[in-house]
Amino acid sequence: MFSSLLNSSFGCTREVQPASSTTLDDSIQWTPTSRVFLRQIALNLWHFDIATTPSPYKTLCLQAYFKYYTQQADLFMHDAAQHVLVRTHRDIVKISEILKQNPGQREVQNKTCAQVFPNKAIGQGEALSASIHLAIRLLLMVDVGNIPSGFSGHRASQWEQGTLRQFLSTRFSYSPIPQGRVRLERIFTARNIERFAGIELRWTNNLANHLRLSDSEHDKLELHVFHHVSFLVMQQQNNLYPQGLVEETLRTMALLFPRFDKASVTWYEWIAAKNSLDPNFCCCSTLRAEDRLIDKFEFWRERLVILKQAFDEAEPNSWRQWWHDRRRGVHRYPLLVAAAALFLTLVLGVVQCIEGGLQVYLAFQSSSAKARAPYYSRD
Repeated sequence: MFSSLLNSSFGCTREVQPASSTTLDDSIQWTPTSRVFLRQIALNLWHFDIATTPSPYKTLCLQAYFKYYTQQADLFMHDAAQHVLVRTHRDIVKISEILKQNPGQREVQNKTCAQVFPNKAIGQGEALSASIHLAIRLLLMVDVGNIPSGFSGHRASQWEQGTLRQFLSTRFSYSPIPQGRVRLERIFTARNIERFAGIELRWTNNLANHLRLSDSEHDKLELHVFHHVSFLVMQQQNNLYPQGLVEETLRTMALLFPRFDKASVTWYEWIAAKNSLDPNFCCCSTLRAEDRLIDKFEFWRERLVILKQAFDEAEPNSWRQWWHDRRRGVHRYPLLVAAAALFLTLVLGVVQCIEGGLQVYLAFQSSSAKARAPYYSRD
């Protein structure tokens, strides 16, 4: 009772539908939980059966994705859904099918999507646009359009003209090839980026934010990482994305969280359990040596170059970072030798002080004993 009153006070009407009864015709404000319904959504949105898991991934898990799904639905459906026309999961599926099958301009897409809501879309241009933006976010996990009457904390990309495919091609454009051959060493992992360079990881649900560096509130750098591997595995046949984008994104994940690095795998499993992240992040295929060259990346090349530069230039600012830093071993050994010599000098100094103190103490005890001894005269 109290939770219902609290939700109604803040305009939030999300409720939990019994897992076995959720269908596509239910309100989008029901929280889906059953694997049967998750499979149904995957089949309708991406024509992918989550019962089939390709190697080397674990069972595909959509729990992290549906956490994002419900968050986005809540953001767009607040104020009793006055700003969007979407009401059910099937509405999202219908709009998504139109976006995938009809490569028309934005104006054509608006007219076609209006047919999903007969007699409701008339004079509701902004509500129709918001419905299309919500469907794109759930279909592609790319923040498009501003949240109606809301504040999302950042400015989203705007799709105003051209086709959706053209918009995504512009959003994920090729990066220029840097001068010289830059190789991303095996030490270049997310765990080491955080330990050595002090760059904090921030998990993002927006694919467009993947590998973006930003400044935190504590004057530290933050690395935004898109963690929805299970979602990306299902998008490998999605032709709305630029060709090769999905595969390259999976390779950046294999770069940052390699399967062969047990420490990285254990570290991520602990973080995933704590933050409800996708458990398949550390299951991506292992990169070969030639795949670690920067010119093998096209869409994420510029951000990887910026990240590599920040990683190489970062200096340890704490004893913990200095101790774990293995990037400059040749320069590190003289410091270790000097530190060891200083430590031995201090230990020997302390030992000598203790030894001198004991000698003084014993000498004082001996002289005191002689002073207290009785004097015997010679007979």
